[in-house]
Amino acid sequence: MAKSNALISGMMAFRFFEGFLGHPYLEVFVRRGRDAERFTKYLQDIEGYKDPARMRPHAPGAVDPLLVMVAVTEHYPICAILCNASTTLTVNIISWNKAYSIFPLPTFIQRKGFLLRPMDNQCEGIDWDYLRPWWRIQDALWEEEEEAGNHPVWEQRRIGDRFTWTIEFSIRGITCKPKVPDFVLEHCHFRLSKKTDDGSGEGNTGLSWYDLRCAPLKAPVLKFQYTHGGPHYGSLVPIPSDRHEDFVGSWRTLVLQRTDRLTLLELQKMDPSDRPVNYNVIYGEYAALVKKPNRKLDFRVSKIKKPKGWRHVDEDIPRWYHAWEKKTDQSTQKSVTYLS
Repeated sequence: MAKSNALISGMMAFRFFEGFLGHPYLEVFVRRGRDAERFTKYLQDIEGYKDPARMRPHAPGAVDPLLVMVAVTEHYPICAILCNASTTLTVNIISWNKAYSIFPLPTFIQRKGFLLRPMDNQCEGIDWDYLRPWWRIQDALWEEEEEAGNHPVWEQRRIGDRFTWTIEFSIRGITCKPKVPDFVLEHCHFRLSKKTDDGSGEGNTGLSWYDLRCAPLKAPVLKFQYTHGGPHYGSLVPIPSDRHEDFVGSWRTLVLQRTDRLTLLELQKMDPSDRPVNYNVIYGEYAALVKKPNRKLDFRVSKIKKPKGWRHVDEDIPRWYHAWEKKTDQSTQKSVTYLS
């Protein structure tokens, strides 16, 4: 898992935090390409699995007790886990050395979950037979719960923040070097906003849910990929102009403003012999971004072939996030319930 940057989620991760690991299958999320190939090869050659790559969940009780289902994702696995969650109950993640429960207070103390998608989507992927006797589903926070403030349903969240229950595993005796440092996953950001079904039309319920948004965040001066709380990563629809101001001052905006400037400086440092044929086009694109930093979400720039000596600034991400978080102040930001 460390070498492939794989993540475990689903009911096994949920039951881990309950202190019970008896589940018939393990769901592992890994990115398409070398990561997926490396991980499935390990399962087949070392662990002896014949067919570990199962793309769809099986009905409870209808699978081999030792089945490992490998979900191959197009983007960073955390995007797929967050964007496909049906309720807050299922947003639990296990990496190679840590476990994260993103909504632990309602899930394991209050024994309830909130909807993360419209109820007419049937909340697929939930083991209702297991949950029904012990947990209840609530569409959104009640008014008195919102006002109390001691809940994890805030507009701006990240993996491993102060609302997350994080358990660190012992890695004594493990000598392999992980492909991605812990701080990358722990600075993956997502956004919650409350939606309400208007109750009109067939199948509409009038219920509310929390729309969880997570999209890839990358830049030429970042070696690793992060996430921000933009539109669903699979959506190709640009954000409407009347909502663009929602992202001014956001985590995404801060990162891109800084990385655009640093990318421009790296381009200036390039030796003429290393510069691509379209160097002037690339340089012009980033110069324009520095002058007008609030780019639209669907803006695209040319790819850069990085020469030897190109500097990455991933080590600055935790410090940047701390400064941004302090500025937005989690203790005073709006609960998503008050958002339109």
